Amino acid sequence: MVLMAVTPRAPRRIKRTTGYKMPADIERDLNALVASGEFANRADIQTAAIRSWLQYRHFDVKNAVREYLQSEEGRRLIVEIIKKRTPKK
Repeated sequence: MVLMAVTPRAPRRIKRTTGYKMPADIERDLNALVASGEFANRADIQTAAIRSWLQYRHFDVKNAVREYLQSEEGRRLIVEIIKKRTPKK
């Protein structure tokens, strides 16, 4: 009789999916980006989007707009907007 040593097996990994159904308009836009050659595939687009979100999720838009409007370029923009909105006599 031959006895074999039993080695412990690692627990089986169960693959889980989210089941997310992408809206049709986003699906169309993704396919267009791949078709244009801007991205190699949809996974590249999703990776770029997630990286962008992670990088800018704490970006303080309100403060950035305030700083821009207080700059010389921002002041010129406000003057141009006022000129366009002011009725001519």
